[in-house]
Amino acid sequence: MSMLTFEQFQDELSAKCRLFAETQGGISVVEQQVNKLNASYPSITMMREGRDMGVCFNLNDLYGMYICDHDLEKVFFYVKTHMDDEIKGLERNAFLDYEQVRDLLFIRVSNAAANAYLLSSAPHRIIEEFAITYHVMVQNDADTLGSALITWQLMETYGIEEEQLYQDAMRSAQKLFAPDVLKYNGPYGWSMFMVTNQKQLNGASVMFYPGFAEKLLESVGEDMYVIPSSIHEMMIFPASLYEGAAYLKEVLHDANRECCMPGEVLSENVYFLSSIDRTLRRLC
Repeated sequence: MSMLTFEQFQDELSAKCRLFAETQGGISVVEQQVNKLNASYPSITMMREGRDMGVCFNLNDLYGMYICDHDLEKVFFYVKTHMDDEIKGLERNAFLDYEQVRDLLFIRVSNAAANAYLLSSAPHRIIEEFAITYHVMVQNDADTLGSALITWQLMETYGIEEEQLYQDAMRSAQKLFAPDVLKYNGPYGWSMFMVTNQKQLNGASVMFYPGFAEKLLESVGEDMYVIPSSIHEMMIFPASLYEGAAYLKEVLHDANRECCMPGEVLSENVYFLSSIDRTLRRLC
């Protein structure tokens, strides 16, 4: 049997899921495009009546399973088996209560131009080419970190303004995702720092925590080049050890092309953080 194309796979898997739902009763099948920061993928969800949420399966991942042995039935069995998995995290009523999510807020940083469509539906702040968005942690265990983007509609439900959301998210984020600065020393006085959080996940956001840039400047002791190497971290190079930004821009370009997944690229530009005005500015 020849291998199904992705479109054929999607159609046949959907048909199997819908037939199963009709036979069993009390099950809805939802197909939708999931749009997240730096990522978008087609999905399918089978959810039983009476549940607020169902398990959302990434069809790209399921197709990857299918490619391994060309067995559509095996993929369908996987979906049926896991459709009732427990979804740990906030209950719907708690999620809609701002007082219960206030301490679960955090921020993420993405490239504003690359995420323009999604940003149109969510409160955010723009600094240079970076967009700061607000999120609620709904699941955080050893295996999974689940979160939800705060949209304009959700912020209206909370009955708050963006300024309060910003202040609360910045306070909570520093507790949930504490900053971490790792130093690397090389020969001939070479050194650099990696700025991230203690989970090393979406760690570039720590550069925008209130007061963090000032503390970093005091620690390094001089002006610095800032390389937005991915959404997970930024690289810091003391200005006195490097002649200019051109070489670092080449390094960033190569890293984006060879080391980053497309959805993890944050910028193609080099920034400078001055100890005089402590402002992050794009150089090239």
